[in-house]
Amino acid sequence: MLQSEMKIKNYEVWVSLGCTQAEQSLTQPVLFNIEILFAAKVLAEDTDRLQDSLDYVKITDLIKEIAEKKSYNMIEHLGFSVTEALQKKMSRQHSGSTLIVRTHKLRAPVKNLHDGVEWSCKIIL
Repeated sequence: MLQSEMKIKNYEVWVSLGCTQAEQSLTQPVLFNIEILFAAKVLAEDTDRLQDSLDYVKITDLIKEIAEKKSYNMIEHLGFSVTEALQKKMSRQHSGSTLIVRTHKLRAPVKNLHDGVEWSCKIIL
């Protein structure tokens, strides 16, 4: 059985994110990792046409738009906002597929925390 998957790795967006005004006053890098496990064969595998694929430029543009839209207090809210937007964009064309969104705050203000904090959401389209 064939199951196709696409991963968008370490897409960086500078975001206003944090619980304090001081933390939100400066944008900081947040990495987004997206996985899509397709429920059905992806048409572009046969046609080699962009309109038959999942356009990752449009996906990353949407992530950037949502992440820069406002200030976020919590990584959970940022990650879920991106997940919801991607779900709305992708659900009709890729119904039944699995979407995983990982949101990685690189610079959490916690002493001795060297690799930040990551939040993950998994949803069926």
